[in-house]
Amino acid sequence: MNIGILGGSFDPIHNGHLRIAALAKYKYDLGKVLFVPLNKPWLKKRKTHVSSTQRMEMCEAALKKYKSFELSDVDIIRGGTTYMIDTVYDLKEGAAPEDKFFVILGDDNIKSIQEWKKYNELCSLVDFIVAPREKHKVEKENFKYIQTEPVDLSSSKIRKNIKMKKEWANLVPETVKEYIKKNNLYQ
Repeated sequence: MNIGILGGSFDPIHNGHLRIAALAKYKYDLGKVLFVPLNKPWLKKRKTHVSSTQRMEMCEAALKKYKSFELSDVDIIRGGTTYMIDTVYDLKEGAAPEDKFFVILGDDNIKSIQEWKKYNELCSLVDFIVAPREKHKVEKENFKYIQTEPVDLSSSKIRKNIKMKKEWANLVPETVKEYIKKNNLYQ
């Protein structure tokens, strides 16, 4: 089976994440897409704004209605700083030998991808499915591109809109909107 891995802080998960996962699934015939919330970002400048439990619960609420989207807690269970190479090895442990993995990411991550832990080893284990955001590109055979309009949506934009009392509810699934409101998140 072809399996997509969409990792991130999901702080909060939003419609852009779901759109990119769906496009990747259909374009590259993925049997399923695993949403993998990170535990602790490796980029020092980033941090999560709500707990791991809350981010997992928002993802769970967002993914409920999608048959081929699944939530994985491998990074949170492992603890410590999250690196994609560790995520891939953990997911491969429970997979069938014939399963093939694809890391789904926005092209804004391309500019720093060679800084990823064990980048060359990671390239030997997975293919990358890249969604447009900032028009960065890598010409390698294991980098596949989704041809679509750039996704101009981010979790930081949603958090900022909530804090500044601007419109945000249409940027996340209804179930996530309800969760954020009920738990007074990102105020």
